Amino acid sequence: MDLLLGLLVLRFLAPKEYADLTRDPFRNAGIIFDRAVARRGLLGEEPANNGMDRHVARFLLDTRVLEATPEQIQVHARATTVTAEPNAETRHPEEPPGLEELARMLRLSADEPAQKAAQQVRALNHADFLAIVEDLRQDLRSQEPGEAATGATALGRLAESASVAILELLEVLQEHPDAGDRVAAAHALGRIGDGRAVDLLATIVRNPQESAHLRAHCATSLGMIGGTDATSQLIGALGEPEVNVAAAVQNAIRVLDPPPVRELAAVIGGADDGRAVEAAGALLASMGRDVAEVIPSLLAAASQGKSSVTEAVTRVLMDIAGEADAEALFAGLQNKSEATRAVVLRVLIKTPAIGRGRVPRIGGLAHDPNGNIRFLVAEALRKQGPLAQPYLDILREDDDAKVSQVARDAYDEAGQGPAYD
Repeated sequence: MDLLLGLLVLRFLAPKEYADLTRDPFRNAGIIFDRAVARRGLLGEEPANNGMDRHVARFLLDTRVLEATPEQIQVHARATTVTAEPNAETRHPEEPPGLEELARMLRLSADEPAQKAAQQVRALNHADFLAIVEDLRQDLRSQEPGEAATGATALGRLAESASVAILELLEVLQEHPDAGDRVAAAHALGRIGDGRAVDLLATIVRNPQESAHLRAHCATSLGMIGGTDATSQLIGALGEPEVNVAAAVQNAIRVLDPPPVRELAAVIGGADDGRAVEAAGALLASMGRDVAEVIPSLLAAASQGKSSVTEAVTRVLMDIAGEADAEALFAGLQNKSEATRAVVLRVLIKTPAIGRGRVPRIGGLAHDPNGNIRFLVAEALRKQGPLAQPYLDILREDDDAKVSQVARDAYDEAGQGPAYD
């Protein structure tokens, strides 16, 4: 009731201020009450020098200004006066930027002020927020190079709040004639994180007709969006032959939360593509997974006998396996698959330390029916010291000339090496 009374009196005492207040009460309240009260002499000061801010204006309203004494109002006004320096003229605090200024700041290339503006925009009421988004949408509709990129970058800074512009961003990504504008749209879609963008982003990642630069950015955005669909699309792109796109896919998978351990293990177990197997194995290891946990899946993939997969598994194990993983690795020597046994032996040849103290388990394959396995056994025993000589002695008499020759060479070398327990 007091508020209504105050507004009615203001309507007749200060019609201009009342009109301004009814047009935009939140934005203009401080200035309007400041000016109106000063004009009526309640403060005894000129409007330019009264030093009042929004707090004073709200005080005037809340305490029924027309009933308060000039002394009461002056006390509160002086308490909130902003003084630049002693004896300097007091002034109003800086007003927050308007909608046009906020939209301009969002478009700045400098990230810090643009991010500050983004925070202010997200705090606006719904109508004002939509007004700014609509302004940025106009940029997206432009065919001039760079304009859509400016709008897309600005919308990306608003993060998930800008999902109302998702359809226009998808249109820019799919159809805009300028490559730079498409890249900016892809990046904005990632920052907004709307799942509706996954299908188009994934389609571009897999399209070799698109530029590698754009495809890499789309892969990165899929990682930013995350979720089941984006994860599935990234896992499906692990066999990508283009180096930059493949790197972007793997980096995008690394940032997924939670890490897609099961999905990567399934890729390895599926063993359809050597590049995918190699990438999946390396990713699992880089995610801090226990390497011994990954080895069974890799060996299972090798057991299928596909040469590209077997070579990929070998490279992964050579990179990640160490002495601590010996037991998991040696289990592969008992595998019925020649390909799996060969993979383990190649890893032991490259990293002899894994075989230390396990010479009998390697030498047990000296009677393997496959000549290639026996050849690899001789090579794997070469660095295992005198304990390997009895097994190499057997292989020196092998019917396969290549096996017997490498065994003779390895026998002498093993005899000169240290004796390992």
